[in-house]
Amino acid sequence: MGKSQQPVLEFDRVSFDYGAVPVLRDVSFSVEPRDFIGIIGPNGGGKTTLIKLALGLLTPAQGSIRVLGTRPDLARSRIGYVPQAMDFDRDFPISVLDLVLMGRLSRRSLIGRYRPEDKDAAWRALESVEVADLAHRPLSDLSGGQRQRVFIARALATEPEILMLDEPTASVDSQAERDIYELLRKLNRQMTI
Repeated sequence: MGKSQQPVLEFDRVSFDYGAVPVLRDVSFSVEPRDFIGIIGPNGGGKTTLIKLALGLLTPAQGSIRVLGTRPDLARSRIGYVPQAMDFDRDFPISVLDLVLMGRLSRRSLIGRYRPEDKDAAWRALESVEVADLAHRPLSDLSGGQRQRVFIARALATEPEILMLDEPTASVDSQAERDIYELLRKLNRQMTI
């Protein structure tokens, strides 16, 4: 047996409040490499807050968080994130490929075009979620399940070590939900989800 790897995510006695409203109290857990973890709870139960803490978008009132061995804000570029059902202007003329390329923005300078490696990463992401054939279609033409795959592809274009999804099947039908979970099981062979 080889040496054990350190957890990719650790919460140690984390508490968080929104003003005077307590949301999380004394939360401790760890996630190992290639784990596939789901968080189940009621609306308003702190699931999204937990993810935002792990991404370093929020700071705990108490406790500590380590992501990939460092502070969450320093590890953010190593995490692919798919937020809750994303609203978008259906009239906004963006193609599937353009949306996925947006996942590469943190890896390039603000000036200039996408590099060949950005385009390669976007195509690999589209292929991995099985929607490369939709690359040049407008996002507004897609079904809910197809759109969710595209949002997952955008997160994968960052070439993450961890994939975090917030309610990944909230806006899709039951068949698309099954398909997305099957896709996530395949992706889990390569990364922590």
